[in-house]
Amino acid sequence: MSNLYKNIDVTKFRNEPVFLLEKFNLLKIPVDLTELAKFLKIDQVNYKNCENNLNGKIEYKAQEKEVSIYINEDEPKTRQRFTFAHEIAHFIYDIDFQTDKDMLREDAKTLFRKNMFNPIERRADKFAEQLLMPKELFEIEVFKVKDKLFPTLGTDLGVYKIYQISSELSNLFEVSKPAVFFRLHSIGIIKESMRKELFEYHK
Repeated sequence: MSNLYKNIDVTKFRNEPVFLLEKFNLLKIPVDLTELAKFLKIDQVNYKNCENNLNGKIEYKAQEKEVSIYINEDEPKTRQRFTFAHEIAHFIYDIDFQTDKDMLREDAKTLFRKNMFNPIERRADKFAEQLLMPKELFEIEVFKVKDKLFPTLGTDLGVYKIYQISSELSNLFEVSKPAVFFRLHSIGIIKESMRKELFEYHK
């Protein structure tokens, strides 16, 4: 069943964010979320001091057929980018554009949120991770960075060296180091035990 917003069927972009990037020729590093929002015809993206310790929110005004995203300007740039991608996920999955009811979704935490067992928020986090670090591009850069930093070593690296690689990837993709740890694990480059070690080392 389609879900049309200004003649764009957002259901076509579910499950595989890379298709969304390919459609609009945005499959490059770092992903340009501002351009993506324009292609999706999102009406406003506002950076402001968000009340109630919010990282961001998305609002749909049914009568005007307008979508606005709000991002907390006081957060680090990497957090802002993740929040932006997270709200795009809500735009694609969680707004019924055929309804005549307004919708507001507020996000107090994104990535590692306290209510991370909420399936809607977990889905938005996963989508944001895949959108900001597309699998193919990410894997290529992982091995390029590894060969640049540690050209004489194999793939059996300890936590310190993987942390250094993660730092480089964080700068390339303009995401936080913890987001990189999650992505390395989700695509099978590191095990869960290493992901936990990286988080401990990062503290």
